[in-house]
Amino acid sequence: MAPESPFRILFRTWSGSSAGTNSRRGHRSGDKNRREIKLLEMAEHFENHCDLDNRVPTCFISTTDDPVRALKYAIDLQGMDENDIHISIIRSNKYLCGEELATAFEYENESLFKTEFLFLWEIEATEILHVVSLETLQRSNLLNKFKVLDPEYWGRDTLPSLGKIRDEICDNNEEAWWGGE
Repeated sequence: MAPESPFRILFRTWSGSSAGTNSRRGHRSGDKNRREIKLLEMAEHFENHCDLDNRVPTCFISTTDDPVRALKYAIDLQGMDENDIHISIIRSNKYLCGEELATAFEYENESLFKTEFLFLWEIEATEILHVVSLETLQRSNLLNKFKVLDPEYWGRDTLPSLGKIRDEICDNNEEAWWGGE
C-alpha cells in the first residue's frame, strides 16, 4: 500500500459553469459514475483532463498549492464573463500529484502540472477550510494591494502568463526591499 500524501493547503478556483458540482458543501467530479478506477481508465481520464477543450466529464478535480495561480485563474474567469467565481481553501492528504501523473502517463510537458494536485471523485466538506468569492476579495481592495493581479496594471483586459506575473512580483519585492536604490 502506498504511503499517504502529506497534508497540504490547496486552492480550488471555480465558477457556476465549472465541471462537476462545486459548493461550500464539497466538490464532486463531472463524472458522476463513482467507481474503482483502473490504471488504463485513469490514463484516459487524465488525457481528457489535460485537454482544455474537452467536455467529457472526468474523475478528477483540480486544485493547486499556488495561491497566485488560483487568484490569476479567478481573474481570468472574470475576464471571460464567468459569474459566481469562488476559491475554496482545502486541507487534505487525499490528492494525487499532477506532475507525477503526467510523468507516469508519459504526458509531454509534465512540468505544467508542478503545482496541480488532483482529487478522485470528490473533495469532502470536512476538508474545506474556507470559501471566498472573487467579489468579496475585490470589495476588500485586494487588487489595490496586489496590483499585479489587476489587468489594468498591465494595460489590458486580461492578465499575462503566470511567469510574467511572478517576475513582476519579484521585481516589486526587490524594489520594496531595497527602497528604490
